[in-house]
Amino acid sequence: MNLEIKHFQISKVGTHTDSRGAKHFFSSEKLQAVADEYNRRKAAKGKSAPLFIGHPSMLKTPPKPLGLVTELTFSDGKLYAEAYSTDELTDLIRRGVYKHCSAGFDLLKGGGLKLNHVAFLNNPAVKGMDALDFDAGQAGYITFETEICQFSEPEYPSEAHRLDAYARAYMQEHPQADYTAAVRACLHLTKYR
Repeated sequence: MNLEIKHFQISKVGTHTDSRGAKHFFSSEKLQAVADEYNRRKAAKGKSAPLFIGHPSMLKTPPKPLGLVTELTFSDGKLYAEAYSTDELTDLIRRGVYKHCSAGFDLLKGGGLKLNHVAFLNNPAVKGMDALDFDAGQAGYITFETEICQFSEPEYPSEAHRLDAYARAYMQEHPQADYTAAVRACLHLTKYR
């Protein structure tokens, strides 16, 4: 397995609404503290936050990690991750299957945050992050664009895999939907046959 080091934005200063509709203010101090806590924890315990497709808490089955965050930096109001990405994740992003990322945080005692994971998806809660520029010739750096763009559909090994991918994407955009409801919605919305 090849791993490429990538650098991309995962959050920014501002008020953001989470998947449950709650608003949170992310100050410069709070995001700098997230970076500092992560880098200290990583150095002391060697534990890295994984990169996933989707947020694990919103999926029926645990996703497999497709990379690991090695370091966080905060600069000019933006929180960045430096991470090792697998060929699979790199390919999915290059093909435009996933256009955005979303940081998953855990609450710390005292009100702070710690990075738990980074999820790649198509409808992040934090809008307006840096645009994706993930060309093969781009010296290993990625960022994420602000709008969902049309992209060519990847090839799936079977129609069942295709429907599963549609349903998982639907669940990302409609967190209240369970997997069965997402499949039904996809069947209805796409006139799937």
